[in-house]
Amino acid sequence: MMRQRYTPDLYLHLSGKTRIYESTYRLLCKDGSYKWILGKGQVFTRDAEGKPLRVIGSHTDVTEAYEQKLKLNELAENTPGVLYQYRLNPDGSRGFLFATQGMKDIYGYAPEEVMKDVSLIFDRLHPDDLEAVTHSIEYSARHLSIWHIQYRYIHPSKGVIWLEGQASPTRMQDDSILWNGYINDITDYKQDQLLLDKTRKDFELTMEATDTGLWSWDLTSNQVTWSEITFRQLGYEPDEFEMSLEKFESLIHPDDLFRTMDYVKNSIREGQTLDVQFRLRHANGSWVWFKQAKSPLQISIISHFI
Repeated sequence: MMRQRYTPDLYLHLSGKTRIYESTYRLLCKDGSYKWILGKGQVFTRDAEGKPLRVIGSHTDVTEAYEQKLKLNELAENTPGVLYQYRLNPDGSRGFLFATQGMKDIYGYAPEEVMKDVSLIFDRLHPDDLEAVTHSIEYSARHLSIWHIQYRYIHPSKGVIWLEGQASPTRMQDDSILWNGYINDITDYKQDQLLLDKTRKDFELTMEATDTGLWSWDLTSNQVTWSEITFRQLGYEPDEFEMSLEKFESLIHPDDLFRTMDYVKNSIREGQTLDVQFRLRHANGSWVWFKQAKSPLQISIISHFI
């Protein structure tokens, strides 16, 4: 009968299973509206059989704060990835204190499962990234620095995915470390990045095999950059000097300077294909002929030593 008359939290307290009673619920007001009430109380007197005789407590109107909390919870649940709290205790034990429902999508387990057993996640970290993730957490705890890392995870249904995590640590009074942060799935971005890196490396190998240099010109800042091969073609070590548009022009043969620069500028402005030959001063003082080519859609220019 008692279970039907009282809320579950109050029933547990009246039954002697909790030290105090605390619960948030809605009450109907005289004007027909509802208010969120925080109820707190404690049994002070029981009879010989342990049944409660006297309870002292309080009711507090927490409508504004509680509705704000509900809005924040709704926002958190609709945020991509998972928001969470993670704690590392002084004895080395660890675990999640809180996680949004995004935990299911990110790690393949419900928040309740992960909060009960954090090893569900650590056991599925990619073997090649497990040490890095562990060390990053230890470093963040030791220095109270932002935790940020990209790593692979073997998802129960998705297979290997890439995740990115970031969290801010705080040292608590009991000397535990509490992180508040988020973890997001970056698989698509990472795969595009890895493909781009592979394409770039393949391109660099091709350029090296054909002794072809590459230089780029940022039209907004006039910043010029040279590839390592371009430096070597002129007898210099890579990045031996700081490259700039003025430095580049100083290396062009005086008889080729105005013709070459006008040709390059017109090609870029009109989106035309560039095909021009000119001389650059070698580190030994001699003049070396180069042929440069640029497609209308490229900002970078390929230099062939001829």
